[in-house]
Amino acid sequence: MPKIIDNPPSPENLIENIRQFSDYTLSGALADLIDNSIYGNAKKIEIIANWNKGKPEIRVIDDGKGLNKEDLKEAMRWASKSFSSSRAVNDLGRFGLGLKVASLSKCNRLIVSSTTNKKENNVFAWDTNRVKDSWGMDEYSEKEKELLNLRQEIGTEIIWQDCSLLTENFTIEEEDFNKILKNDVNFELGKIFHRFLEDKDPVLKNKKNQNKIQIYLNGNIIESNNPFFETSEKIQYDEEIRKKYLGKEYYVNAMMLPSWRDVSKSLSNKIEGKNGKYESQGFYLYRNKRLIVSSNWFNMRYKNLVSDLIRIRIDIDNNQDAEWQISGNKTSAQMPMRVKNEMRGLIERWSEVSKSPYQKRSKKLNKETPKLWKMQSISNGWRLKINSSSEIINSFKIKLSPTDEKHFKSIISFIEDSLPIEKLSTVDYKDAIINSPNDKRQDYMTLCEHLINSYLDINPEIKSDAIVKKLMELEILEQMPEIVKDTVSQIFKNKKNKNQN
Repeated sequence: MPKIIDNPPSPENLIENIRQFSDYTLSGALADLIDNSIYGNAKKIEIIANWNKGKPEIRVIDDGKGLNKEDLKEAMRWASKSFSSSRAVNDLGRFGLGLKVASLSKCNRLIVSSTTNKKENNVFAWDTNRVKDSWGMDEYSEKEKELLNLRQEIGTEIIWQDCSLLTENFTIEEEDFNKILKNDVNFELGKIFHRFLEDKDPVLKNKKNQNKIQIYLNGNIIESNNPFFETSEKIQYDEEIRKKYLGKEYYVNAMMLPSWRDVSKSLSNKIEGKNGKYESQGFYLYRNKRLIVSSNWFNMRYKNLVSDLIRIRIDIDNNQDAEWQISGNKTSAQMPMRVKNEMRGLIERWSEVSKSPYQKRSKKLNKETPKLWKMQSISNGWRLKINSSSEIINSFKIKLSPTDEKHFKSIISFIEDSLPIEKLSTVDYKDAIINSPNDKRQDYMTLCEHLINSYLDINPEIKSDAIVKKLMELEILEQMPEIVKDTVSQIFKNKKNKNQN
């Protein structure tokens, strides 16, 4: 039998290697700490991020049940749980590494204080500067505790000190630090824990959310950032499907967002979110209701315009980590091949449904529909022409000088002659797709503004309802009631404010 020799790793090298492979963002690291707070029955979690004159200190304080001395010591031990260990059903942890790795990926001194309902308080710490010489955890005396200015009464308080890793080795400014908190931490934590932040359970509709918590960042509550918009009547849902993989259950629920033409600007902005609808399509994988992976097709398809309205939720329990290859920092996973095969049919079915909001709601052109386009009969057939007497065209013409009007007519003639009739004759009209770039809403709002001002120039006393009715009679705008109403409302609001001043 080979001889066993004692060859322990250097503590300094071990921590440095852990940092290099942890790949935590600030929001991801804080999320791991919040996981522990939720498991500890916390209902209120406060994150206090203090710039501290370029030496940031971060505290995460919860009102959970707290840990006694032995439990806290175990929680601070590296790899306190095996990957294969059985877990409580509400445990959001993975390897028993999250608290330590997440924290030391951002700071050099991790301090954890925990107080039980019996007022027993214990404080332990890992200090990367000290363990370079001697590997061991620090236990704080009563006198040393007083210097920490602890804030929690019952629960757990985690303190990150010497956070040079948060300042890129003290090279970023306070303004950049605050931007990270506002644009990254606030947004991401609202998304990761959205199912814990809402009053009603987002899945069990109309039922009180028994897992509700509150998370505060520097005194400001973090709002739910729900990518599924359960409360909107404009959303189409599939019934939740229960599946099994290797004897373990997972749940699937698909949804389709409405087209930008069918919703108000405020809802459209929420749906667009930080990354836009295009980047937000795909699967959302939840582990014990906590978001793990978002907007990912798991290499089953590419992101594209037609499917940018599709979002599919998958729920798994914490006993399926191995099958889904959940990463240690809970930010990536791999969908099992057998599950992929089952999901393909669902994706294809919803892809067909998702085409409808982009499909042109067209009517066959005839002599009775001379709107923006008109059909003109000629001796040997017919041709399509832009109707120069339509309200849209006429509203531009009346404001042009004679020279500009001449140029305008030549452009119209060029557009008419460039119409690809040959191509149109070879395709099915019902499959025509209207593109939806992010600025398309603004384009149509600009058109509405122009038409509204034209109506007001002709009749300053015209009512807003009458303008909405006139705009909704136009061929294109009849498909966009929310855009028409939003624009009319804004212009009349501006008009009222101007008159009051």
